[in-house]
Amino acid sequence: MTYFTVNFPEKYDGENIYLKDIIAENVGMKFCMALMREIIDTQVKNAEAPDIKIMSQVYLPIKNKE
Repeated sequence: MTYFTVNFPEKYDGENIYLKDIIAENVGMKFCMALMREIIDTQVKNAEAPDIKIMSQVYLPIKNKE
């Protein structure tokens, strides 16, 4: 879990509010990385679960020496 401090302006006079004024740059980078990680985790398939399920046995013919 990632936590960070957000500093909202006390009043809003119709001026633009920039991200650099709300959070510090190093915290903003951590926020962006955490957000990207959440997005990637939802987009990447689970590598632990196999994509192919084997439904039957495979038999190979063996030549007997007679």
